[in-house]
Amino acid sequence: MKSKAGFTLLETVVALAIVAMIALGATATTGHTLRVTKLNKEWSTVVRQTQNAGYWVSHDALMATTIMVYDPPNASNETIIMKWSDWENGDLYTATYFLTGSKLERRYRITDRFESVVLKDIRTLIAEDLMDFTPELVSNNSTLTLSVEASSGTKHTTRNYEVTPRLLY
Repeated sequence: MKSKAGFTLLETVVALAIVAMIALGATATTGHTLRVTKLNKEWSTVVRQTQNAGYWVSHDALMATTIMVYDPPNASNETIIMKWSDWENGDLYTATYFLTGSKLERRYRITDRFESVVLKDIRTLIAEDLMDFTPELVSNNSTLTLSVEASSGTKHTTRNYEVTPRLLY
């Protein structure tokens, strides 16, 4: 009499084939998820960087009473200089934006009304991975337009902003 203590060869092969198909499906799904996650991260990075640049420049432009775009000769970097004064004590505020390589920096400086005492001088990194930062004053120097272009990995985006200061003297 035969003992039925194990699996037959056919049962083992079928079970192995089923496990292999499940493992193949899991591997393909994991690979796809990792690729999509990487692409989403790159896209989020470029959008966040361009929006951050637009936010801070717009924020200061709305406060500014004077906006200057300085385009030095023989240089690829344009600089935005915005100034305004405090209504109560007359302190002078200056926000300067400049592109260094692919990094947009902001220099925020507060001086007394005579510009003889520096009360605060802070440099902040606003955005990275920028390919282009193009400010321009239009409409008799009353509207600031800004084009910000960023790239990370395979993703690329350009955002355009238009800001009219609230108060001009």
